[in-house]
Amino acid sequence: MADILKDVVGSHGVCGRYGGEEMVALITDPHCDPGLIAEKFRFRVEEETKLIYPVTVSVGYSRLRDDELSADEFIKQSDEAMYFSKQNGKNRVTNYAVTLVEDDDIESNPDSFVFD
Repeated sequence: MADILKDVVGSHGVCGRYGGEEMVALITDPHCDPGLIAEKFRFRVEEETKLIYPVTVSVGYSRLRDDELSADEFIKQSDEAMYFSKQNGKNRVTNYAVTLVEDDDIESNPDSFVFD
């Protein structure tokens, strides 16, 4: 999975192990959508492992929009989004913004989406 993450992130950012089974990627390319990179990672893990030992991943991400947000808070947001993915069906990608809206408002919020 680490090789897949490194390949998907490529020159768009940096990635590494965060602890336990968690990995983190910091997308530094302002022209890349971190949600699409996360979905590509999720999809490739599922596809490339299904014939050997099926593995799925729950992914959460956040967008850094406030210069005053600390690195710890930024990672905490992504972690909360990852747990949202786990609690809402697993094997999915969740934008942190989704965790901030009511269930009824998720579909109507254009900045919030979940990949299934």
